[in-house]
Amino acid sequence: MMYDVNIQKRLIFHGFTLLEIMVWLCIVSLFSFLAIPKMLNTFNHVLLENNLFKLSDILSESQLLATENKKPVIFTFAPFSAEYWIYQNGPIQGWTPLDPGVSYRDGILSLYSNRIIYKADGSSTIAGVIRLKAGNSTGNVNLYMGSGLAVNPDGAL
Repeated sequence: MMYDVNIQKRLIFHGFTLLEIMVWLCIVSLFSFLAIPKMLNTFNHVLLENNLFKLSDILSESQLLATENKKPVIFTFAPFSAEYWIYQNGPIQGWTPLDPGVSYRDGILSLYSNRIIYKADGSSTIAGVIRLKAGNSTGNVNLYMGSGLAVNPDGAL
């Protein structure tokens, strides 16, 4: 039986050379170097949007609570620690922080106490913007005078 030498050479696996592995590692690290900052920006953007919607929902729930119980609800925002507190004849929800990595940036509120008071009818005399920041992304929760409703959380600016 005749044995083909070329078949025998093809069946033997020699592996990769050091040069081939180094080139492959350089290419993979280059793609990683380019992709990681984009992934971090995307993560910060999603984190910010989540907190904007959460804050908007909490403000809407505070307004609803005021109208249901016919008693004022006070929403206090601690600007230096990015925590909020809800009060109605006693604390409803104690100091609750925003997600780690999200901070409060001084928005334009028509008050200096960082408090939003929803009256028994659900209205508020507060208007302005609550601005949050995560990484390079910033976003706003808009408050409208009269209705006091927190609507339209903006995406990253």
